[in-house]
Amino acid sequence: MQSWEINIKGLVQGVGFRPFIYKQAVKRHINGSVSNTNGGICIQMNASKELAQEFYQYLSSHSPANSLVTAHSMRQIGQQHFTSFTINESIECGKPDMMLPPDIAICPTCLSEISNKDNRRYGYAFTTCLECGPRYSIMTGLPYDRMRTTMADMTMCTNCKNEYADINNRRHHSQTNSCPECPIPIKWYNSKGEELAIGATEIIAGIRNVILEGNIVAIKGVGGYLLVCDATNEIAISLLRKRKHRLQKPFALLYLSLEIAKQDLIISELESNALKSNIAPVVLCRLKDKVHTSICKELVAPGLNRIGVMLPYTALLALVASAVKVPLVATSGNLSGSPIIYDDEEALLHLTQYADYVLTFDRRIVTPQDDSVMQYTTGGRQIIIRRSRGIAPNYHSNPFYFNEEIFAAGAELKSAFTLAVGNNLYISQYLGDQSDYGAHQSYRKSLQHLMDMLQFSPQTILVDKHPNYAISNFGRELGDQLQIPVIEVQHHEAHFGAVLAENGLLHAEEPIMGIIWDGTGYGDDHQIWGGEFFLLEGGYMSRVAHLDYFPWLQGDKMSLEPRLSALSLLCNNKRFFKEALQHFTEPEQVYMEKLVVQPSPLLTSSMGRLLDGIASMLDVLHINTFEGEAAMKLQALAELSPDKSLEYYPVPRFRNRLDWNLMVQEIMEEKLGGTPVSRIAFKVFVSLAQCIGQTAKDFGVNKIAFSGGVFQNALLVDLILQLFEKDFGLYFHNQLSCNDECIGFGQLARYSIEHSIQIEKESLHLQN
Repeated sequence: MQSWEINIKGLVQGVGFRPFIYKQAVKRHINGSVSNTNGGICIQMNASKELAQEFYQYLSSHSPANSLVTAHSMRQIGQQHFTSFTINESIECGKPDMMLPPDIAICPTCLSEISNKDNRRYGYAFTTCLECGPRYSIMTGLPYDRMRTTMADMTMCTNCKNEYADINNRRHHSQTNSCPECPIPIKWYNSKGEELAIGATEIIAGIRNVILEGNIVAIKGVGGYLLVCDATNEIAISLLRKRKHRLQKPFALLYLSLEIAKQDLIISELESNALKSNIAPVVLCRLKDKVHTSICKELVAPGLNRIGVMLPYTALLALVASAVKVPLVATSGNLSGSPIIYDDEEALLHLTQYADYVLTFDRRIVTPQDDSVMQYTTGGRQIIIRRSRGIAPNYHSNPFYFNEEIFAAGAELKSAFTLAVGNNLYISQYLGDQSDYGAHQSYRKSLQHLMDMLQFSPQTILVDKHPNYAISNFGRELGDQLQIPVIEVQHHEAHFGAVLAENGLLHAEEPIMGIIWDGTGYGDDHQIWGGEFFLLEGGYMSRVAHLDYFPWLQGDKMSLEPRLSALSLLCNNKRFFKEALQHFTEPEQVYMEKLVVQPSPLLTSSMGRLLDGIASMLDVLHINTFEGEAAMKLQALAELSPDKSLEYYPVPRFRNRLDWNLMVQEIMEEKLGGTPVSRIAFKVFVSLAQCIGQTAKDFGVNKIAFSGGVFQNALLVDLILQLFEKDFGLYFHNQLSCNDECIGFGQLARYSIEHSIQIEKESLHLQN
């Protein structure tokens, strides 16, 4: 009998891997132990060589749900003495080298338990098991064990301890185990901060009553608070909009079940699978085309044909949804423009401005996270809009390896940072707009917490090239403080790098075109880029074409007011310029007429602003009430067009400039000539897709990669696939969002390209 050690790396903690190994070892009569370590999982055992190899092979090809094995090894060790197989205390030694467990939505079995009157967890709001429950949001350290979570001080009752110790129980070694006998205290307050009914059953019944009476309730979730009200009550929704100063931005809906959601929405198989997955994201689904529906759809998502939908991802949300028996509006509990509130005292202090009641509990949140959001195109392609709860902070299949630790700060808007540590990449949850003080403080806290857990010490910092971004300046200051290099990466090159790296194309031998379309990014010529065509060839990345420049009027105000984009696009066309001026007051018209004849200090090639301008020309809207509103409503309008023929407007290329002037002129002529605006809108997206295909053909490439927030537009993505999937290799983001959340990852990709070129140059120099 020899002694052996097996090490398993990857997403192997917080997913029931130790109990899985224990059960398999006992089944084979193997004596030994299994422990969580800072490197993953370590098994030491006594077995014959044949049995050890069979056990190792089994573990190499079988693993629990929610786990992901990235590496494994077995070696013979010095003789050990074991009398049984045990799950030992975690071993805290060495630098952490593993994936971190994300929060996992409540599983079907736990859901059935809380609705079964014969089950001891009937109606228990914090029911979890080995396969579901909070993980990343409550972790205080590594390795993952109850003692290093915010449940460390909560003692299990005798029944829970028995479940924890029972090899055949589904809660064997479940770190978040609790029940009505050893409950996580649940509390209910009014807007004055006064605690109301005591007792879980009474509290859920009370919450049901106040919601059905039209009140707004702040409910604590896994990563922060949600503001909830009755989605069938016009007065309640209008009140929530008024209190949050959220005039048009769509709300998400929480349905008790998929079957109920399908009464109001068209939900595909892919969308159903996503809603039921262990991530349980918000999924954008199409509204059914019917007059009568249970929800107040025009108040929930004004002017849109898609609504964000989610199913309960915790037992508490499931109990509330089950009690009220109506769809619920469920939106992030935050002050306008600020990050989600997750601290209980902050919730009672601030969310009572919006909510009539607060429902909370005594399990502290360490890492706040918004709900993840995704959608599917008609053709079935997944588009991640927000990457957060249930996904962060891991990235699977790391395409990089650096012999240094790197902090990539990411972008200013839709911010997320990335840490590169050996074989692992950690991409933070969505952290919002870094120009907001609260969002920036949340960014710093999340960064420090992850750095502390990983014992991370950066040796290089990567930042966006923008000279005035708060997040880039933070990176520069940190670099000065630590006396380490800070490297600036151009925004759109980072986008291109991100989609290349995600698709394994960073070191492709044949040329690849990158279509990078978004709202804004600081260009190498100090202008505002956003309609870019890049080429990766021979390891070098270059900007080969771009949307023709137009004036960037009134700075960042232009992204808030599509009418400014329309004015800028039409400023050289006297006839149509007067049409655009009509959307300003008389004093504003006088000012604008003077402004457009002056040389603009800033120009832009932004596709986001081009689409804004077209939305204003078509009277979709002239002033945004939330970011991206014009583009979303332009897409919704285009999808209403009964005529889906593939005619398009010309967007000719003159050397490196793509001229939008003819397209804009024809749009205005058709609109004034009486062509339905929905038809014009659809034709615009066909034109953009054709522009991509033609430009790629002109440059003789066979592969095209796409990144930037414009490609959150499901209609545009479908048209690109429909028109060119047979002619080109088309590459989109898969694990990441195409918006600025991918910038930190892309900064690493861009650095990796330069790093490879530098190594190659040094190698050639040594050879010579």
